[in-house]
Amino acid sequence: VDALRIAIATAEAGFRTVQRDLHAGMTELDAYALFHHAALQHLGRPGVIYGDFASGERTCQGGGPATARTLNPGDPFLLDASVV
Repeated sequence: VDALRIAIATAEAGFRTVQRDLHAGMTELDAYALFHHAALQHLGRPGVIYGDFASGERTCQGGGPATARTLNPGDPFLLDASVV
């Protein structure tokens, strides 16, 4: 149970950071980097982060890992990530 609490709190740190800092002109890889940095700073040790970091039309295509796609103003962004 403690491991689940740690994983949830770590992921929440990443979600909060991306929600606060994501903006048009960034890439999906930038969003992944924001999430990764915030989550691992919270965790305080290495961890594995995976999930969907998709924007624009990719959100309707099932998502997927981050790419170099640049976010445009008004683009939807799908962030469904896990930390282990």
